[in-house]
Amino acid sequence: MSNTIIKWKDCVGEGWFPIVEEAIIEIESRGGFILQVKEKFGGLRIYSQGGDYDAISEIVRKAEVKASRICEDCGEPGVLHNKNGWYKTVCDDHVK
Repeated sequence: MSNTIIKWKDCVGEGWFPIVEEAIIEIESRGGFILQVKEKFGGLRIYSQGGDYDAISEIVRKAEVKASRICEDCGEPGVLHNKNGWYKTVCDDHVK
């Protein structure tokens, strides 16, 4: 596991970690550098710099779309929920 992956590992829930790990590996293989990884408004956000812009943009887009269907807590299928103005993508078990 690269230092970059370890650095960003705790910035999202465990369910999204495989998505983030895969995206970081692909971004770095195309010369990109990760600036930030986070959850915002219930969605995954990955910010990078450098490298092959078009390829990296597509990697980020695919990771964000994939995360929009996966529970951030456990990795099972999930959907975006709004609880008192707080958005989170979770499965039925974690919405409570």
